[in-house]
This record gives sequence, C-alpha cells and structure tokens, in this order.
Amino acid sequence: MSLINQTSLFKKSDFAGVKTVIAAVSGGSDSLSLMLLLKDYLSRENCAVRLVAITVDHQLRPESAAEARWVAGLCQQIGVEHKIISWRDAKPLSAVSFNARLARYNLLFSEAENYDDALIMTGHTLDDQAETYQMRLQRGSKRGLAAMPRQSLLMGKIKLIRPLLKLRRAALRSYLQSLDQTWLDDPSNANPAYERVRVRLQMDEETLLEAEKAIEVAAKDRRKQAKETATLLATLKPQRVNDVIIFHHPAPDVISHRQFGFLLGVLASIQGGALYLPNDARIKALALFSARQITELQRTTLCGAVIERTPKAFRIWRENRDIPQNDIGPNRTVIWDGRFRIKNHGSEAVHAQAASLAGLKSVIAANGLTDKTFHFTSLQSSLVLRNHLGIDIPVLTKRLDYCKNLTVEVFMNPFGWLVSGDDFALYNAIKPLFTITYQ
Repeated sequence: MSLINQTSLFKKSDFAGVKTVIAAVSGGSDSLSLMLLLKDYLSRENCAVRLVAITVDHQLRPESAAEARWVAGLCQQIGVEHKIISWRDAKPLSAVSFNARLARYNLLFSEAENYDDALIMTGHTLDDQAETYQMRLQRGSKRGLAAMPRQSLLMGKIKLIRPLLKLRRAALRSYLQSLDQTWLDDPSNANPAYERVRVRLQMDEETLLEAEKAIEVAAKDRRKQAKETATLLATLKPQRVNDVIIFHHPAPDVISHRQFGFLLGVLASIQGGALYLPNDARIKALALFSARQITELQRTTLCGAVIERTPKAFRIWRENRDIPQNDIGPNRTVIWDGRFRIKNHGSEAVHAQAASLAGLKSVIAANGLTDKTFHFTSLQSSLVLRNHLGIDIPVLTKRLDYCKNLTVEVFMNPFGWLVSGDDFALYNAIKPLFTITYQ
C-alpha cells in the first residue's frame, strides 16, 4: 500500500498533449520514488502515455556505469522502458557540479527530441528546495530565493516538471521501504567539498520550514516582477536589427519605472550570452545610467554586452571580446558563445568564430548589400560559419549558403537552458525578439 497519494503529486494537465514522459532516474531514493509513483499513477489513471526512464552516466566516478546498469536491471524487472545516456565530453577541472548539471539537462533535452511530444520529470524534493534557497541566500541572490518552480521549460521547447517538491526525502525513503525497494547512495552526496552538502549538513527542521515559507513569498515576488517587466517591454517596442536590440529613447516616466534597469539587464544578458542575470547592484547601476541627463552618446558594458544610449535611442549588442572559436564536428550540437545553438547534420566539421571587418565587407559585396547602412561595430561580434566551400554570416544574409547541413538557432542565455515557470510571463514576451532560425 502506497504511503503517498499520487493524485496530489501529478495533475492531468501535466500530461495534456504529451505522448512520452521521460523520468530522470539516477538510482537514488528520490528519482526511484518518482519513477515508481509515476508508473503507478499512469496505470491507475489509464493514461496512454509512454513512460521512459533515462539514466545519465556522468562518468565522473568509476562506479557510475555499474549504477546505471543496476537501474536498467530494475526497470527490466518492473516493465519500464529504460535507456542509459553518457556524458562523454572532457570533464571540467572546476565547477564540476555546475557543468555536470548543464550536461545532464543538455543530454536529457537531446534525448527528449527523439520522442514524440515528450515531457521530462525529475525527482527534486523539499530538501533540495530548501538547500537551494539557503545557497542562494548566502550568495545574496534575491530572485534566486524563489528556488525551483514546479514547472520549467528546457531549451525553450521541452516541459520539465518536478512533482515531488512538496515531499521530504525521508517520506520517499519510507515509501520505498514499504515496497522493499532498495536504492543507491551516491558518495558525492556526503562529500563536504561540495557546497550543497555543506548546506545540507547544517540544515535542521526549523530552517527547512522557514525556507519553505520564504520560497513561496520569493516566487510570488518573482512572478510579479516578470509580469511588470513584460508590460514595460511592450511599451518600449524593441526591435532586433541584425544582431542589435534597439528601441527609441523613452520618456523620463518610463525610465523611472522600477523594472527599467532590470529589463536592460535582461536584454544585456541575452545579447551577451551570459549564464546569469546581473545582480541587484548592477541593475541599480543600470537604472542610474539610464536616468542621467543625456546630450551625447554614452556607453556602458554589462554581462558581455554593450549598452549604448543616445538622445534618440538605446542599442544593445554583444561586446567584441572573449568570443570563442569552435570546430563543430559531424552530428554534434554546440551552444556557441551562449548566443546560438548550432546543430551539424552533415559529415564535415564546420568552424564557428566572430566576424572580421574584411569578412563582413566581403559578404556584403558578394550579396549585393552595398546599398544598406551597417553598424560595423556590433557586426564584428556576429557569428561566422566556415567550411571548405566558403563563409556564411547569417545575420547579414538571413540564410546559410555554404554550411547547408547546419541548423542555427538564436539561443537565449540565461533563459536558454532552463526557463523558470516564475519567469514565463517575461520569457513569452521577450521570446519573439529572439526566435530566429537560419538554415
């Protein structure tokens, strides 16, 4: 007999239009509980949805492959479809947990693309939620205090749901014990070298309950900010001209809007390909920069972007600094400079880098674009793709002439990897500016 009511965890709306549910299952108590509860719920509700358990082998520990096989064996016993996917890239020397998380979500997303109308579910618990809150509190991240929402959007396409966020890990382990089901313990979860483990060791019942209440307040504030910023964005009516975001200089009452600095920070983060939004101090500085009396051109930089202000307009573009060069091999997908998701469908590697002035002028002349006026300062941070046939600068031509086996999508870091449900109002308002695909 289950100790947990599945109908309180899952909603019928979760599965609307969904044909496949991917459960991320490491073999730990949380993810195993998710899989078993989900399997039981789908059966009880006669829900015609395909359940697939995915185990990501990060290949960070010698035992990880055997643990993945253990999950596979369990899934075979209970009749759940299972697949192991591995993180085969070179492992980072620092920020291992952060990079492993990005890799995990990227692998889950890539796998989800192989299924019809897929949804991903993960087994994060109230314990995880409280730990996340404490970590962000210590970092001074005000927006981050909302922690993890029940629903997010992965890569702007795949819905990700965390149905266990209201449950304690102890309750899940009691549930597994009632089923005589064992689980795996990852030794890294007890290693105080990791920040989350240190926070977990200091967590008591009172701290957890206080965190739960504070998260609800922070999430409400974050949703309110997202709605206010979306409304402000509609007032400004920004446009994307080549790789530049531009909007007319607003009136003083608009600049004094309490979300104006935040909106500039959001646009700068996306344009700069930044992983994170600017902190409160930088947003306040942006608001002050915008409110100063303006008689001539002014510029500032933030999150890898240039913000230019004139008496007539604001312009925001990628700063021409620290832009990577990448070779994108066959059947590979990379996020280039945090700004583009490039998928190589072909059999030949393609080189990606920032544009040069000479290359820009060459493509402009070859395509008969000499009658147009170009902002060369911003264009020199634009994406260039090169193979043995020639070079493409898609922001100029709006197409790929030589690298035809690529799909290039504008990527909205810091919303590119995972969009919080608390930010949906802002994300949906800003997304049309960046919904661009080159083929």
